[in-house]
Amino acid sequence: MDFVTKLPISRDYDSILVVCDRFSKMLHFIVTTAKIIAKGLAKLFRDNVWKLYGFKVINSFLSTDKQANQEDKSRARIVLENIH
Repeated sequence: MDFVTKLPISRDYDSILVVCDRFSKMLHFIVTTAKIIAKGLAKLFRDNVWKLYGFKVINSFLSTDKQANQEDKSRARIVLENIH
């Protein structure tokens, strides 16, 4: 995940959240604002990425170079399921 910020304002958005699936190399570009907070970021992820892939997303989107351990995956799963 990364942000492209300081873009000209368009429809109240000034940033783009870029999410890359490390396995398939698929990219998701999600419009947002630079003022987004953690809860808003989690909602964007849930509404634009998680809904497409479900639990498969834990391995390919949330893994790092060292591979996320099972506890980290469980935490991420709980957080994403409980965002309202």
